[in-house]
Order: sequence, then structure tokens, then C-alpha cells
Amino acid sequence: MFSLNKLGNTEILKCFEAIHCKYYGILDDKLKNTKYYEEYNNIVKRLLRRYQTLRIEDIYYIVYEELRQRGLEGAPKRDMYEIAGYSSFRFKMRSTPTYIREIRPTNFKGGDNILIADDVAFGFDYPVIEACKLLDSMGYVPYWSSANKDDFNKRKNLIEDNISAAFILIDSECLNNELKERLLLKGSCNFWGNALEFSDDGKYYGIYTEINSINDLCDNIKKSLINEAEKLPKQDKKVKSKAKIFYENYGNYVFLNW
Repeated sequence: MFSLNKLGNTEILKCFEAIHCKYYGILDDKLKNTKYYEEYNNIVKRLLRRYQTLRIEDIYYIVYEELRQRGLEGAPKRDMYEIAGYSSFRFKMRSTPTYIREIRPTNFKGGDNILIADDVAFGFDYPVIEACKLLDSMGYVPYWSSANKDDFNKRKNLIEDNISAAFILIDSECLNNELKERLLLKGSCNFWGNALEFSDDGKYYGIYTEINSINDLCDNIKKSLINEAEKLPKQDKKVKSKAKIFYENYGNYVFLNW
């Protein structure tokens, strides 16, 4: 089941407020002509696409459960400010940066199939989103990414010895030999699942940044990955890579997220 555990604190708060207003009829009633309407309405549309087989009330309680995972204790009420503890929780979510410890991995072996679309933020680990988009716009094909607490706790040494890292793999068919040499990921890189189909004789290429602590800020990891992406030369056009061909068979081009 698609989950919301990859969102940052601000993002999950916006999801809740948008779906709350839709569920209780506030969005199309009181907020119709306000500055919040378009943003909230777009969030609701994305959630509906993600949970297209569920009713709006079911989606509402899925979002609410994610807030409970992050410390909200009060029961749902039509006026969100009457939810016990909501005002202080809201302030905390809006003012507290998201740490890597708060980004929980998807419990799915082999990656999440997430569309490259305006709802990409609902599926990727929060710190990799902008760098993945940037790489895609620069003519590269990122196909596997990860930046969650397991990359610090359980995946040390995956990229380099004694390194815990957030990373984005790039399809080798997008790269010339010079770029391959620059982007060769060291270590065993023993990725499982679909990533194995895109290795270059067991070698992997991509960008990464070190995670120094489970308390590292996601925004710092995000900036570092963007910085690594910006170091690459822009390519004139994207090749018809194995990753792209594979996913076109499903009707959509997708990234994988661990």
C-alpha cells in the first residue's frame, strides 16, 4: 500500500490540512476563493490519484494516521483547531526541520514504482526529490534512489567503506566513459531487485552524499545531492536507456525508490 512516510514535516501537514478541508466540505465551501484553494485542491487531486480505489474518508484517516505517527494525539474533529494539541503540533511541524531519522523506508523489496509527475513528492524519499528532477531535466536517467533512516542504520558500507550515504543511481547507458569514471560508486553496491537489471557488468554509477548522523537534516542532504547533480554536464538529449524502455512497457516512465 502506498504510504506517506517519505514526506517532510511541512509536506505532511499540508496534506492533512488539504484532505481535512475536503473531507469536511470546507475546501469547496469556505476556501473556494482564497489563496489556499488551488494549492490544497491540487494536493487532494494527487492523493486521490494515489489512492484511487479508496473513498475520501479512508484517505483522510490514512493521512491522519501519519500525523499520529509523528506525535499528534487528539481525535479528528471538523474544526481542526479543536483537535486536542493540534495548534502546538502544527507549530512544531512548521518550525521543526525534518531529520533523516523521520524518513522511514518503504517495506517493499526492490523499490517503489513512482511516476515522474507532479505528485512525485508523495513517493520519493524527501531529500532526493529535487536532485532526481534536476538530473532528469539535464538528460540523465535516474532509476534508483534512497535517503531514509535505513541508509544510516542498516546500509553503511553500501557505497564506500565506513560511509552511510543517501544516493541516486543513474542508468549507465546515459553516460560516456569519462562520466562513468567520475560517477562510479565504490564498494560492493550489492543492490537487489530491479536495480540489478541496470548495472554495467556489476558496476553502478550515480551521485551520493554522506549521512553523518541519524539526526542529519534532510534539507542539508537535499542541498548536497543537488550540488552533486549540478556538477554534471548537461546532456543534449536523453538516450533510450534500458531503464526507460523497461518502464515504457508499463505505460509510464518511473524512478525506483528504496
